[in-house]
Amino acid sequence: MFTERIYNGTILALDLASGKTGYAIYRNDKIIKSGTWVLKSQTRYADLYNNIVNAIDKYKISNLVIEDIFKDNDKPTAFQILAECRGIAECIAQLRRVPTSFIRPIAVKQHICGIRYNKDTSHRQYKDMMIRRITKLGYKLEKQNADDEADAIGLLITYLDNHNYIVKHPK
Repeated sequence: MFTERIYNGTILALDLASGKTGYAIYRNDKIIKSGTWVLKSQTRYADLYNNIVNAIDKYKISNLVIEDIFKDNDKPTAFQILAECRGIAECIAQLRRVPTSFIRPIAVKQHICGIRYNKDTSHRQYKDMMIRRITKLGYKLEKQNADDEADAIGLLITYLDNHNYIVKHPK
C-alpha cells in the first residue's frame, strides 16, 4: 500500500511541439491552469522561451515536467525542432535552477488511457483517446488545440501519480 503525498510547490508540465506547446500548471493538489501556447514559425524559439520564463516567474514554478521527444523517421525536421525546443526548456530550467523530469509520450498514453502501444493504432486515434479521457476527468479543453493541452494535463497527471502526489480533478 502506498500513501499519497502533498507536493509543496508548483509544477509546470510541457508538451513541446514545433507549432504549439501544451502546458499545465499544478499547485495545491490540483491543476490550476492549462492551455496551449501557439508559436509562430519565425519566432518559435523566442516565443517558447518567453512563455516558459513568464510561467516560471508568474507561478513560481518549482519543478518542470517535459514530454520526452522521440525520433520519427518520417518527420526528421520535426525531431530537430523538438530537440531544439527541449534544449531551450532545459537551458531555462538550469538557469533558473528548476529541477526537470522527462516522461516518454507512450508512458503517458499507457498511464492515462490504459492502453498498450499498437503500431496499427494511428497517432490521431491516440490523441482522440487522450482527449476523451482528460475531458472525462472534468477538464475543459480549448477546442482548437485540445490535443496539446490534453497531452500536457496527461503528462502532469502521470508524473503526479508516479510520485504518489495527490491530484484532485474537477469531477
